[in-house]
Amino acid sequence: MTGPQIATPGDGVAVTVPIERSRRSWIRRADLVSRLRLAQADPGLRADLARLGEETTDDLGPIR
Repeated sequence: MTGPQIATPGDGVAVTVPIERSRRSWIRRADLVSRLRLAQADPGLRADLARLGEETTDDLGPIR
């Protein structure tokens, strides 16, 4: 390993190195459309979200 070391007297305890990204930070539109066609949410999700959208948290009061 290379990079700056963090040490205590007598012992090295860590080496700092850049973190490598494991995934892309963006996706092409065509790839997104393809993925959405293959893996859509369950059919009842739209109805569940519509039902939940009518609810409110106003009656809960402040967070303690």
